[in-house]
Amino acid sequence: MAKFLVSVLSLNRVEGVKKCLSAVLAGGGDFILRLVDNASSDGTGRYFEQLSASDPRVISPTIEKENQGFQIPNEESLRHAIAREIPYLVLLNDDTRPPAGWLDRMAAVFDRDPGVAAVGALGGCNEITPAFHGTGGVRLEYIEGSCLMIDIKKLLRVRSTLFDPNLTFMYGEDADLSLELRRAGWRIAQVNMNIEHLGAASRLANPELKARCEAAEAKNHKYLLRKWAHYLKVRRFDHRIVVRRRHASGDVVLITPFLRALAKQNPLSPLFVETMFPDLFYGNPHVSYAAQKVHPLADDLTIDLDMVSENGPMRHFVSSYFSAGPIDLPRPKKYVTEMHFDQAWQKPAPGRWCAMHVGPTTWKAKNWPYDRFNAVAELLSVKGWKIVLVGNGSDGDVVRHQDYRNQTTTRQLAAILAGCDLFVGVDSFPMHVAQAVGTPTVGIFGVTEGKYIMTDGSPHVSCDADPMHPRAGERHRVAGVCYIDEPGDVIRTVSVTQVLKAIDSLTK
Repeated sequence: MAKFLVSVLSLNRVEGVKKCLSAVLAGGGDFILRLVDNASSDGTGRYFEQLSASDPRVISPTIEKENQGFQIPNEESLRHAIAREIPYLVLLNDDTRPPAGWLDRMAAVFDRDPGVAAVGALGGCNEITPAFHGTGGVRLEYIEGSCLMIDIKKLLRVRSTLFDPNLTFMYGEDADLSLELRRAGWRIAQVNMNIEHLGAASRLANPELKARCEAAEAKNHKYLLRKWAHYLKVRRFDHRIVVRRRHASGDVVLITPFLRALAKQNPLSPLFVETMFPDLFYGNPHVSYAAQKVHPLADDLTIDLDMVSENGPMRHFVSSYFSAGPIDLPRPKKYVTEMHFDQAWQKPAPGRWCAMHVGPTTWKAKNWPYDRFNAVAELLSVKGWKIVLVGNGSDGDVVRHQDYRNQTTTRQLAAILAGCDLFVGVDSFPMHVAQAVGTPTVGIFGVTEGKYIMTDGSPHVSCDADPMHPRAGERHRVAGVCYIDEPGDVIRTVSVTQVLKAIDSLTK
């Protein structure tokens, strides 16, 4: 297994790339060389094939029929390196001439400092202007892609691709990569060695290519200015991130997947949450501080999620949170909420326990009739289930073996639900808590729909209202409202039989 995979792309610069590759092949180091001809017409591809046939360090070259730019071929080089279990990927421009021993000199930085994820050569651009252009300077903010060595394992801990897939063709991908690595807590470094670099040689020789590059630059530049706007303001990655979601306790629970992803992407930044329900974040390892009011600091990055889910019609509430704010977060395949508690709940008696939240809620439209809850509870009791009532409210003659309504703190409620084998209830805070602690959950919905609200933290089935009712799922078809005024006719289209079938599917 080689130690380095050196990736060189070329376009119509056969004489120049010969000089570059001559220096690489003479420079020493345990490497293989991957060459990509980006649709040249000057014999570059034939030269690459001849070189591959004569030197075992040169793998079979890729001859493109169309110019793929900088990003796609180097992305493929990363895949080649991963498949061959090569630890370091090296990007090298075809208009450079590296000195003898260059690979080992660059790799030595990783040995000296395990916190370094990328190494480049001293000289050229290393600083980012307020307009997000590269320039020379005293501050090492990024490493140019003209000569860049990357520790692949460290890169893959940050993201699965070499470059941001939102970027196209070429421009800005090296600065973005360095910033991504630094934001994740890694360092970048440079080696003081003399490497010749002509710069922009291919594009200067081809007016059509120059125009294409300029179009890509404009597109990428606009995206990068937005993506790194806060960094360009504060020039650091250890500032606070303040996430604001003040109201609707159930919707506040639903921001926890967003917070987890945010913390993973920004491990140097403490997360603060401003909410009316700070107790929901007790024990959350991703949240440094939660309070009803977070006093702002000048360098804060504030993400306001108030009214985000309310303004996201026909979209899952968690998806709405990921679509908001100034930070682009990779979305998880599953939306898993979380809550934490002090001590496990001790069941009052052995057997299977079903927690029920029978309401009432603050929305009439979400309240399922008590007699139907009672019918479900009676049938479960016949099958040996024990029923515990949770949440607020005290009316409703429902069979129960334990009644904790109006008696629990948030953490106590979480502990009880975590100790139960099943939860049955309406779209409400206890339902969100049940899912957050992993309890199999049957949710009952009227003007809301389970597919936009229930999460993947626990096995679940949503019992939705009759879709033929004109107001079924209405909450998700309108934007900007916090309450649907409906008397409860819609949720009454959910039958006892429908709920029992949902329970059977989760518990058989």
